[in-house]
Amino acid sequence: MVVLGSVVSVYFREPGPDDALLTEARNLGDANRRYLGHLTFDAWRDYAQAGHVLVALDQDTDTIQGYAAYRTSRNEIVLAHLVVHPDARNLGIARQLIQHLSAKYPTRRGISAHCRVDYPADGMWPRLGFIPLGIRRGRSREGHQLTYWWRDHGHEDLMTWAGAPSLTFPVVIDANIFIDLHGLNPGKEAASTRKIFLDIIRDRVEVLVTPEMYSEMNRVSDLKERARLKNILETQYPRLPVHIDQVEKQRQSLIRAIGKAPAKNQDRSDLNHIAYTAAAGVTTLVTRDNPVLRRLKQHAEAAVGINLVAPQELVAHIDEAESALAYRPSALLGTGYTLKEASSSDDQHLRFFFRNASGERLTDFESRLRELAARRPQSSRLLLTDPSGAPVALLGTNPAGPVLEVPLARMVTTPLQGTLAAQLANMLRTRAAESDLRAVRIVDRHADPIIIDAVLRDGFRLSEGTATALTIPEVCELAEIQAVVDRSLLETQLGTDASYQFRESAHRLIENPSAQAALSLERQLRPLCIVDAPVDAWLVPIRPHFSSPLFGYPDSLFDRPDELGISVEHVYYRAGRSGETAPARILWYVSGEQEGVVMGRSELVEVLDGPWETTYRQFRRLGVYQRADVEAAARNTGQVRVLRVINTEVFRTPVTLARLKEFAADFKTGLQLQGPSRLDARLFEKIMREASR
Repeated sequence: MVVLGSVVSVYFREPGPDDALLTEARNLGDANRRYLGHLTFDAWRDYAQAGHVLVALDQDTDTIQGYAAYRTSRNEIVLAHLVVHPDARNLGIARQLIQHLSAKYPTRRGISAHCRVDYPADGMWPRLGFIPLGIRRGRSREGHQLTYWWRDHGHEDLMTWAGAPSLTFPVVIDANIFIDLHGLNPGKEAASTRKIFLDIIRDRVEVLVTPEMYSEMNRVSDLKERARLKNILETQYPRLPVHIDQVEKQRQSLIRAIGKAPAKNQDRSDLNHIAYTAAAGVTTLVTRDNPVLRRLKQHAEAAVGINLVAPQELVAHIDEAESALAYRPSALLGTGYTLKEASSSDDQHLRFFFRNASGERLTDFESRLRELAARRPQSSRLLLTDPSGAPVALLGTNPAGPVLEVPLARMVTTPLQGTLAAQLANMLRTRAAESDLRAVRIVDRHADPIIIDAVLRDGFRLSEGTATALTIPEVCELAEIQAVVDRSLLETQLGTDASYQFRESAHRLIENPSAQAALSLERQLRPLCIVDAPVDAWLVPIRPHFSSPLFGYPDSLFDRPDELGISVEHVYYRAGRSGETAPARILWYVSGEQEGVVMGRSELVEVLDGPWETTYRQFRRLGVYQRADVEAAARNTGQVRVLRVINTEVFRTPVTLARLKEFAADFKTGLQLQGPSRLDARLFEKIMREASR
């Protein structure tokens, strides 16, 4: 028997109905029948015939170490038996069996099991990444209580958290705060906690819980109270969409930082709350447990980027965070962050992104790096470093037919990780469109959850275990949209789930054309433009010294890498009111020494009028405008108008002023270049078709 760090090295087999190994597995099950559900001889044969008996064998001796018998139904894996040989217990066999099943069925929602509450194994399931979702009466004559255990694969459903609304700040709470808010007999701290959450910051936060809360509530001794609290969890809080393997990766990072694994159930729960929070892409966990704050605060921030705060500190924490939210494009300007194609001299930096904690093998990681290097110049290994030269992110891209595949998508914890991940997500679309590819598919099984969260927010869809996006560089009409989407799906051969979702989005727009539906579809399929969608279009003049740092157009004497520029969200300030309302489109007209050009398109998501000082404080994180610039725009009124825009597309072919005048003359429409003006729909279409040539 080979033991590696107290884990037996095993391999797996799936014996058929007549395989002697199936008899060995059945004998092992019979030896433990007092703790197992009954399987008839015919049931064993049916499971084996379906390939649903997984046996773990010692690599040296070929002896059976354990097995799992299961079925697949309702889009999940249902365990009937999970048995480890008595001589191989506490050596990681059960974990390896479960991880193998998760890896074999990544598109299933997760793994479920029922176990009697009085069985020894009832305490094992949390250590394998399961959470207790409920208790029911068993079918035995005695009616023993069974715990329903669940191991999540992180797929979205109707109860999945879709990210915090733009005006709220997401925070995760631990069990102490949850009991303060919902317990029938909370402690003396409850009044203070409730005042903070229900009065002071009620409209400023979105309160979340991690799946670990189910494990904590499972330890409540009063069964009636336990059921009531679990019902609150299920009905009042969304489910965090994280794969348990991603949670384990964050957990191992914490353990390495702390220096030892927790031994007590409560300590394990404290660590799991932090790991779940990090895996979900939330940055703040609220607890009033002072020992936890003292023991884990520094480690949580350094290892996984989680801020542990007490309820009393939360108000100040939100105030500070709101002045520099997770997306902070202005922080990128002049910071010294660089993005380059990795060379052979960067091997040490590249190895920094090896994910051993998630089960990745170094040989596999190195093989992918070498394959990408060998396929240059079609492929890329893009290395992002911070101003000190330390590695921050790694993207490996490779065209596969009409699809830009991403076999490496890694990032380290950094204060700017939300900003950088959003920029990288946008850059993947841009690179695909520039190469005339129709889709992006992240195929990295060990991809960083921050990047996955960013691409899902960017309109990617989960399909067959991968995050996939369509990128359609076309200008079309509403009547053509279904055919355009179907053609792209046929070319790219995306997974069934993603194809269905993209088709449904197109179908909803056709059935009920609206500005929101059209812009939503364009966002998902960027840089698609549906020219006759019911969306207002505005021509907005902007001076070159603002457009250059904002959009990278025109070129400046100062370096501004497009991939790190402000290309996802920013603001434009102006005096006066011209009638702009969101949602809408904006075409940017940049003046020049001889002649100006229409250089790009943005989606207008917010229009706000207010005192210049107030609006500048609120939006300075989103642009390059200095205080004096905004004050000057306010002129004598003290008021400015703010246009907040996202997803700016810089045209490959800017439309010159001469052509713009020609188009306006053709349609006998006026052309206003001194301030924002609403564009005639025909003129907008003509400009977009010219820019896409």
